[in-house]
Amino acid sequence: MDSLELLYSQLPNLRRDLQIKQNEEEELRNEINAIIKSFVTVNNQNASNIFNNNCNILSQDLTTIEVLSSQLTNKLKSVSQLADSISCRVSTLDITKTRIVDCLQRISDLNDLKSCEEIIPNLLQKGEYEEVCEHLRKFLTLDSKVFKIGANKLEFTSTSKCGFADDSLNFSYKVLQQSLEQMKKIAISELDDGLEKYDVQKIERFTKLLPKINEHKTGIEKFSIYLKQEVSKIGVEQKNVLYKLLTDPNHAQNIRFTDVVTNILEGIAAIFDKYFPILINNYGVDYTIMCIENVQEECDVQMKEVLTKFETTKDVKEKVKLINSVILDGHKKTGTKDESDKLNAKQLESIFSDIIMMNNKVGLYWKFMKKKINDADAKNADDIKNCNEELTKEDIELRLLDFEKIRKERQHKIDDLCHRSKFSVQMQSLMGEYVLMEQYYMTESIKKAIEYDNLEDDSVVSSIVDDVFFIVRKSVRRSITSTSVDCICALLNNATTLLEIEYCEHLNKIIKAGYPSNLMAEAYKTAQNAYIAIKNGKNSSNDSGIERQKQQYLIALNNFKKSAESLEVLSNGLKDDFKNHLTGLSNLDDNKLKNTLDQFDDLIRRFDNFSLLAVKKLCSSSLKPKIKSNVEEYLDIEHVLEERDFNEFEANDPFIEHFIIKLDAMLSRFENILLEENYKALIKEACIEVLGQFKKIIFKCSFNRYGGMQLDKEFRQLISYMTDISGWQIRDLAQEMSHITTLLNSETVDEAVDFYDTLTYDSLASASRKLTRDDLKKILNLRVDLNKELIKSIPVY
Repeated sequence: MDSLELLYSQLPNLRRDLQIKQNEEEELRNEINAIIKSFVTVNNQNASNIFNNNCNILSQDLTTIEVLSSQLTNKLKSVSQLADSISCRVSTLDITKTRIVDCLQRISDLNDLKSCEEIIPNLLQKGEYEEVCEHLRKFLTLDSKVFKIGANKLEFTSTSKCGFADDSLNFSYKVLQQSLEQMKKIAISELDDGLEKYDVQKIERFTKLLPKINEHKTGIEKFSIYLKQEVSKIGVEQKNVLYKLLTDPNHAQNIRFTDVVTNILEGIAAIFDKYFPILINNYGVDYTIMCIENVQEECDVQMKEVLTKFETTKDVKEKVKLINSVILDGHKKTGTKDESDKLNAKQLESIFSDIIMMNNKVGLYWKFMKKKINDADAKNADDIKNCNEELTKEDIELRLLDFEKIRKERQHKIDDLCHRSKFSVQMQSLMGEYVLMEQYYMTESIKKAIEYDNLEDDSVVSSIVDDVFFIVRKSVRRSITSTSVDCICALLNNATTLLEIEYCEHLNKIIKAGYPSNLMAEAYKTAQNAYIAIKNGKNSSNDSGIERQKQQYLIALNNFKKSAESLEVLSNGLKDDFKNHLTGLSNLDDNKLKNTLDQFDDLIRRFDNFSLLAVKKLCSSSLKPKIKSNVEEYLDIEHVLEERDFNEFEANDPFIEHFIIKLDAMLSRFENILLEENYKALIKEACIEVLGQFKKIIFKCSFNRYGGMQLDKEFRQLISYMTDISGWQIRDLAQEMSHITTLLNSETVDEAVDFYDTLTYDSLASASRKLTRDDLKKILNLRVDLNKELIKSIPVY
């Protein structure tokens, strides 16, 4: 109801709008008629006729186009029908062709079947088994549909001819099946006979024939028995030689087990190298890996016996037990001389050499096996790429992807065999014991190097540096020969730990004892040593006093720096050794070595830091008191000068030249007893100390204009000397003193403030500026000739 009311209320407006639109329409119609009337006049009559004619022509053309389009449509429909008809006929021809090809293949297979059925029995009687197997291989590769022809009676007419064909086919099939079974029995029997009589020619002959009659597994199992016999023969021969040598007491301890292991593994590798072509070409890669797994059982038996004999002869287990007790207790607890002899370093090195080389040979053996398998897979991949079949590029890529999955599975299988084989497991156990013994060897050798440390004539470093790094280099490089990344990393970790704990702490202990600094300390130390010597009933020795402590400190300081250099040389040498001896590493192993060797870089920085701290301590103990005493002489000189005094000081310097001579004398006595790098560091520390002492002394003096000029001249002379002995970097450290002397050399307070402002606002100078506004006032107050009120009025901001 409300909607109707709303509609009724809007009707007047709607009627009004409708009337407006009707009026507009009427006006438009009138305008159009007026235009047409004005166009059809006498003057435009010709143009109107031309326009009408053109419109008629256009209409006729459109009609013609419509007719032609209709004709084209009809023709296209006809062509489409013809194309459909041709397509059906081509499809029928393709089907017919396929059936004909299949039929021809069936006929060819039937001919082969008939031919095999006729030839094989005669060949079996003649003993020509190679040809028999070739025919049987054809029989086995025939399409299974061949044997089903005529089996379904509903598919063929029941003529006598068809029945004859079925009977003949079934007969041929039965004959070939019987021949196949007969050939299998003959091949297996002959192969067993060859194994029993050790007839190598017969073994090889029938090993090649079995895969042709689909007896791959049987052939591999039988051939594996022969290969095991060969491996056992090599192992027994080498063990007999070993046992014969062990019975001779003169040679028992000097036997090289590495030679025995090498001969066994090389013999096994030679066997596989000889028979790999037979296995790969006849059985394929997967069955070859199966053969390796089977033969590996005998390899484990032979190698395990040799490795066990090695452990027994060299008494490895007992040595490891003693070493564990030493490591746990922190010192040797060997009750008898015999037990001590078991840990003789020379004997340990002999054991190390054998274990390392045996592990190396085991690694080479497995590399050989993996390479043979990889080479076979690479050849198969090339065959896929170069196959004669009409395949698209995408099909070949898909085949290669599938083959890559198979190849990775094979690699995983051979890697798994490598790691879980019994002699590999035992070898890894030996390598673990080697790492422990090598750690003990390095520890004891470094302790001996520390114990027998001595200083040769004309040398600034002691023998400990060369001895320790020779030991570390020898042990780590020995581990590289094993080609075991885990073993190398373990030895590097042990070497780093020993250098940090045993070696570094020994040198640091000497540094902590300090460098004797003054006469009072020297007198006290000498008296203390004399008291101890008298108390113990011994004569005091001058050599055990202060001078000996000084020498030990300086030698330890040089040893730290030399150690950093030696460790850097060792690190670079090991990197080259890794490149030369450890080829073909995985990314994981490469990162292991890199991260482990990076510990040497941290240790180098630690040695350098210890060396720098020792230099600072030396400067503080030996040079600082004397520098302070010499600088304090500056207080005895007048710094409020007249022009006459300034000119006289220019002719006869009262302080700085004498100070430089004494400073040079203090430093030069260390030149021949410190390494060059340490001497340079000591000079730098001495220069820093001189600058610091001068700053303190300057604030205790008073200056006028000429005194400031004299100070500036002296400072420039001092900086020139420091630059000559220390280098240009000392000028950066002397920036603060340079600013102080410049301020004291200012003619007026305003000039000093202007200079200070340049330091404040100059971006380059502000980075090294250390002076505050309070410092500026303190410095200017040292000038007795400047207005104190102006100095006080300098704003503090």
